[in-house]
This record gives sequence, structure tokens and C-alpha cells, in this order.
Amino acid sequence: MKKDTKSQIVFLITMFIVIFSLLGSCTSKRSENEWSDYDLIGEVKSLKEFSYSVVERFGNIEKDNGNNSEVDVIFNRRGRIEEKSEYQSDGSLYKKSFYKYDEKGNLGEVNYYQSDDTLYGKSIFKYNKEGNLIEECCFNSDGRIEYKLTYDYDDSGNQVKENYYLSNDTLAKKSFYKYDNRGNKIESNYYNYDGSKGITVSYRYNYKGDPVEEKFYNPNGLLHKKIAYRYDYDGSKVEKVQFQFDGTIDYKYTYKYEFDDKGNWIKQTEFEDGIPKELVEREIKYFK
Repeated sequence: MKKDTKSQIVFLITMFIVIFSLLGSCTSKRSENEWSDYDLIGEVKSLKEFSYSVVERFGNIEKDNGNNSEVDVIFNRRGRIEEKSEYQSDGSLYKKSFYKYDEKGNLGEVNYYQSDDTLYGKSIFKYNKEGNLIEECCFNSDGRIEYKLTYDYDDSGNQVKENYYLSNDTLAKKSFYKYDNRGNKIESNYYNYDGSKGITVSYRYNYKGDPVEEKFYNPNGLLHKKIAYRYDYDGSKVEKVQFQFDGTIDYKYTYKYEFDDKGNWIKQTEFEDGIPKELVEREIKYFK
């Protein structure tokens, strides 16, 4: 595969990660900062997150050091990301992203670089006078547009419509969203380029606003699968279970944590059906 083709694939994947991190949550409003997106408490200056596959040997959980990754994030004092770096399992830099904000604190631009500091893509964001994101254009290293997203809102500022356009400005898909009176997204309806119905997803929450259930429906309205979440008293996710349409369990993930003196978790162990699968360790630095 040619280097530019690889770069384009990485760019597109990165674009979608940025989109979902900004807009993929169950609530309609963008977060005031990314501290909450990373489940962080307090004025965090930087975060290093190390993810490892693990195995259990003789009752002990051991890291599989040949299968790991690292993500480093630097925040400003408002809790917005300034820089993010991602590393491969051998410790070498994979890619890096730089974030720019306007005078109102809105994300205006993200530039994406390969490990050799070559620019491979850029995202530009536009907002309305209420501060709602209304357009995102993603460009490749040559400055050609890869795709465009546009957004519409209701009078309460809830994002109710999303359009996805290809590089030739052809509408490829469309999404509609519904909310409850607390601003929680309760339904997503997806449509294909020809107007045909795609999947529908419904959401349910606990009294704290944490998502506790997601149901996925086929275009014919029949249930495809369900995902249920459970939290501890402090709001940490401790269980995620996926069910088939008939109630059969596909998998069950459980989570255990260790915390620092600020209340942020610094170690998360994920178990699949009781078997340890992944360990995430975090190094957190705070503003003084």
C-alpha cells in the first residue's frame, strides 16, 4: 500500500475519532471541556494513558507487553485539549494532533501530523452565534476536502440533525436526534444516501444522567441488540453487558479501579466474562 494511501486511511479514521469524541456522547451539548470526556476531576494539566492486553497466570494479572499503546494529552487551564500524541506498542510516535481555539473558546481547527511531522490532514469547525457547532470540514494534506458535516439545532440548543457529505458535496447519509427535557439524547435515527431507513438507537439514563441502556433496532423496527451499563456509587462504570435480540448475552465486561488522592482513577482493569482482558494505567499531572 502506498504511503499516501496509508496516510489517507489514518486521516479518515482520526477524523471519525475526533467527531465521536466531540459529538458522539448521549447528551446533545458539547462538553465545556475535555476533562469530563476523559472522566477527569480537577484541573488536570496532562494525561498519559497506557493500555495493555493482559493474561492471568497463577492467579496474577500480567501485562502482555507486545500488545500495548500509549496516548498523551495536554490540556489548557480551561480543560480543552491543546495537543494529543499517540504511540505504537514499540514506543515510537504514531501520530500527533494540535488543537486551536477561537477567542470564545470554541474549537476552530485541528491539525494532524504523522510521526515525521508531515501534515496529513486538517479539520475546520464553524459555529453559529449561539456557539453551536454547525459545520465541520475535513481536508487532506493537499487541501482537498475529504468530507463535510453540517448540524441543525432546536430552540433549546439540542443537535437534532446531522448531514454527512462526500468530497463532491453529495449527501451520503443523514441522522436525526430526539431529547428529553434534561437534554439527554433519547433516540437516534439514521438514513442512507437514498433516503432509506437505517438503524435506530434508543437511550435510557439513571437519575444522575449516566446512560444505562442502549437499544439498537434494524430498519424494519425489530430489536437487533441491547447494551446495558451499571455504575458504582461514585459514578464509575463497573459493568457493560451486550444482549442479542432474544436476550441471550453476547458478552459481559466488568471493571475494577484504583484512584489517586484527587479522586481520578489511575488504574482500570477490564474483565470479559470474568477473565482479565485489558489494563489501563494513567499518569495524571495537575496545574498548581
